[in-house]
Amino acid sequence: MNEHFATTWEAVADAYPVDIAVVHGPVLRTWREFDERAGRLAAAMTAGGVGPGDVVAIDLYNSAEYLETFFAALKIRAVPANVNYRYLGE
Repeated sequence: MNEHFATTWEAVADAYPVDIAVVHGPVLRTWREFDERAGRLAAAMTAGGVGPGDVVAIDLYNSAEYLETFFAALKIRAVPANVNYRYLGE
């Protein structure tokens, strides 16, 4: 199978646009909102010079925005990489 995570999530967004995709505290995102927000961020990343194979460092707390950033990176075939303040030297 040659399916990509972004393609799968986009298909889910098309099939279930008004179903809830992300819940974080009081923040709720439908699949349509999740896909649209990630798409806008993906466009901004592309405009900023990020492309396929580039690493996108994500330095965010757990949140809806973290997932949207992850999805945005996948949409442009970049590589999302978690950055965590708890990561130490060794």
